[in-house]
Amino acid sequence: MLRLTLLSLLVPTLSWGLTIYRVGGYGRPQPELADEPDVEFVQLSWEDFAAGAEGMMVGLEVGKEGRLAPVFIPSDENMAMSSFARGGGPGSWKYNFLTKGEEIDLIADGDATTFLDPAVLVARSESSLVYLDLGGRFLVNQVVVYPRPNHPDRLIEGYTLYWLPKGTIRPQGKNVIARGTDNRNPRLEINFVPRLLDQIQLNMHKKEGWEIAELEVYGEGYVSSAQYTSGAFDLGELSSLGAIRWSGFKDTGAKLGIRTRSGHTADPNRYWRFTGRGAEKTFRNAQGVPLTAADYNNLKGNKAEITTDLDHWSSWSGPYDWADSLGTAITSPGPRQFIQMQLEFAPSGLAGAAIDFIEFRVTQPPVAGRVLGEIWPIEVKPGEETAFVYAMRPDFAGGESGFDRLVLETAGQFTGVDSVRVNEELQDWQLAEPLTDQRLVLAVARIDRSKTGRVLEIFFRGRVFRFGTVFAAQVFDSQRPLEVGQLVEDGDATFRLDGNQRSVGIELGRDIVSELVLSSRVCTPNGDQVNDQVRMEYILLELAGTGVVEVGIFDLAGRRVRQLYRGADTSGQYAQTWDGRADGGNVVTPGIYLYRVQVDTDEGPAERSGLVAVAY
Repeated sequence: MLRLTLLSLLVPTLSWGLTIYRVGGYGRPQPELADEPDVEFVQLSWEDFAAGAEGMMVGLEVGKEGRLAPVFIPSDENMAMSSFARGGGPGSWKYNFLTKGEEIDLIADGDATTFLDPAVLVARSESSLVYLDLGGRFLVNQVVVYPRPNHPDRLIEGYTLYWLPKGTIRPQGKNVIARGTDNRNPRLEINFVPRLLDQIQLNMHKKEGWEIAELEVYGEGYVSSAQYTSGAFDLGELSSLGAIRWSGFKDTGAKLGIRTRSGHTADPNRYWRFTGRGAEKTFRNAQGVPLTAADYNNLKGNKAEITTDLDHWSSWSGPYDWADSLGTAITSPGPRQFIQMQLEFAPSGLAGAAIDFIEFRVTQPPVAGRVLGEIWPIEVKPGEETAFVYAMRPDFAGGESGFDRLVLETAGQFTGVDSVRVNEELQDWQLAEPLTDQRLVLAVARIDRSKTGRVLEIFFRGRVFRFGTVFAAQVFDSQRPLEVGQLVEDGDATFRLDGNQRSVGIELGRDIVSELVLSSRVCTPNGDQVNDQVRMEYILLELAGTGVVEVGIFDLAGRRVRQLYRGADTSGQYAQTWDGRADGGNVVTPGIYLYRVQVDTDEGPAERSGLVAVAY
């Protein structure tokens, strides 16, 4: 290995800094680094962060100290009254169109002395029915309707209660919740098994002779789905995107997804219009200029669609793992000037989720304008040590400091580093941290704008256990230790490699439990330090997430003698040891035993086994 003699060059003094943004979490202590020089802490509300293009909050409410949570309806809350605040409310139908009006709103105002007279509907040629949009989908188990207290004779005798799928004009027979023909009680209470509803319709069987002072709807639980999308948040200038972390809760049975995307423009959308030549469409106006949101809204009858502007914005990232709440790298590409976040809540009845705050970090300016990276080879034999080359090509715009640290991370395994080269010339390097299976940190001579466009290559060895294993890379400036690293993006770093990607596939068709190897076929637990224990090494391949793994020793009749391990594992290389003892701690009798590694997956169990002898 070549020794590093010069890690970095003098860097001109620039205005560098780390910014920590926190959304929500009002009143919480500031992050530890907030008081450091050149570190700025910015507190935002959920409402402020949602401002701008595409920002929205649906089915959510902001509570104490900025906690963002799906709307929860207690059992004693009349959903009809609160529906207005959620964008819903009552209405009726006229010629298959929904109508609103102050008279109809009276049935959900909480005042039993105001009422809807059917004569109003008749005068407006509307149907003898009322419709209620709950402003979200909730578990509902009761609908109550009644006239004014001093007009009990104006009760509803015959009725049909329907549920309506969102956007439906007319209910079908299959949509009936309850029906009655001879009601004699002024207070009509319709009870039914709890069901998820977002719209109901109550049809009166008579055109007149009834009135509705109040229509009440009851149930209990969270709204069935809710979504928060921030605006295209302006970071002020090109910024390296660092870690994201959050605080909150997620009950068993509920789901909460967090994802991001990043871009170069204030609007992440591309707007399309029909040209008038059949189904042909374009995102440009007659002068060849891309349509803006205002242009699209002013189109008369030839609006086509709205898509993501993939020339200037990334696609949405995959969801971040909830278990990474203490911090994980933003996977959206950078540097970028704009970032957008989306939270998707999927509660289930009384099981919910909430976010107290989201916090993310950025560095300005980035250490490089852009760094493209690719790995080779892009397909290997699973579990076998392979020689890889990771190529990076940095470009600089002029104001960046450059970098002298490389961090590679993977769900596979690093086994060693052989060399570092720039434009095929060997470079000094050293490990900046001890090498681990999943993390490789190198110190190299500074790469700055004097080396823009040059190809930096890291030659290393490693193993891959799952198809699509990503080798993520970031570059850092050691003279800016508090600041975030810059993500290396997929791209054509060098014409000498054909991958243009940072992920590696494996040859398919291998067993999930692969290469089960014993250190010795005989265990002699007699205390002489020779084969007192047997080490069992195995590789797990192609697990989609985690699988429940059990490693055990059995006698030849199939009875378990010892459970060596049981737990949830991902694809990778593992080892267990057996000391020749049973579960109770006693040494087993001499003989032949069966060892077995079994994995329970979504596709069913997979296992591998063999024989081991015990002698002493």
